[in-house]
Amino acid sequence: MSKLSPLYKLFAILFLLVGMSACERDDAEPDTEGESFSRLYISIEEFNRAGTTSEQVRNVRIVYPADDDNFDINYRHISNAQGGGVIYFEPFLKTLFQSSSNGGVNPDTAIHAMEIGQTTGLPTNRSSLGNYLFAEVTGLGYSRTNQYFFIANRGGLDKNREEMLPTLYIVERPQAKNGHTKPLIKLIAKDMDFYDIAYADNDLYLSKRGTNGGIYVVEDIAKVPYNKADSIGTLTPTRTLTVEGSHNIRGISYDMIKDVLALTDYPNESAVGQGRILIFDNFSSLSSQERITPTRIITGTNTGLQMPVDIELDRRASGVYLYVADSSAKKVFRFKISDDGNVAPDKELNTVQTPVGLALDARDDSTLGQ
Repeated sequence: MSKLSPLYKLFAILFLLVGMSACERDDAEPDTEGESFSRLYISIEEFNRAGTTSEQVRNVRIVYPADDDNFDINYRHISNAQGGGVIYFEPFLKTLFQSSSNGGVNPDTAIHAMEIGQTTGLPTNRSSLGNYLFAEVTGLGYSRTNQYFFIANRGGLDKNREEMLPTLYIVERPQAKNGHTKPLIKLIAKDMDFYDIAYADNDLYLSKRGTNGGIYVVEDIAKVPYNKADSIGTLTPTRTLTVEGSHNIRGISYDMIKDVLALTDYPNESAVGQGRILIFDNFSSLSSQERITPTRIITGTNTGLQMPVDIELDRRASGVYLYVADSSAKKVFRFKISDDGNVAPDKELNTVQTPVGLALDARDDSTLGQ
């Protein structure tokens, strides 16, 4: 029997290595069997156009693992958004969505989609959902059951520079859209001062701003009636949960597994220690009340909170942390979900530029049904 030449052996080894690499998961769905997984995406507001004297702002920052002792940014990305706004990750679509901050003379009225590749979680700019209607996007969400993409738009100016009413737009199958995107449904909210949204079990929760704000609850959002001729309906809350003493509720996050809901709030003139994280344990038992009181409030000078604008709860059954973007402090704070009162954050990250949105991809076997 003839011996294999060294060159042949080398090619054989290379062939095996390439084959093994090709079998790796080429998506954002980590193999969670037997392990936990946590990755935090941060949306940065600042923007510089390409070709200017200033370096382009990397408006998406990634912290991975987000629950590690080394809480630091390990990747920066430039999305197609002209300044970062709301950011939202949908594991079912393997897509990270980001709206624009919509600043400047020619606002960017598009929601930009980034594909999350392989197990690294690195984003690749893929497509944009554009419409002049998306002028002041403040909240995003998704229903896997109906393939509905929810876009909360506080108002802004239309293409004729006229004021628009706050509206919830519903786009069907956003992963298939690129370029001009016509909403399937437009639900006009005439008397609602909403901001961020959270979707859970067919119900939509919208944070309510203003003095004595709270939460708007819209049950069975996919069944809200609308006129088939023009796709327009009215967004009316099933009920409103008032949080007395609140001023500027913005961020909202709900963990169905632990049944915990969290809101961010800050006074009209914020200072260090004035920002608040409002935590409601056993939220499902509170959601039918007219007034709800936080179980715990994280606030005080030790917290460092000034103007918390977005929040994400770790929704794993074993999840320990919550993450807060503070636009005034220009920091992202990590607290424990169990924290209360004037406590120092578990970790804090100085972003230098302004963080305005967070998206947390935290999964394990407990989250597969979410």
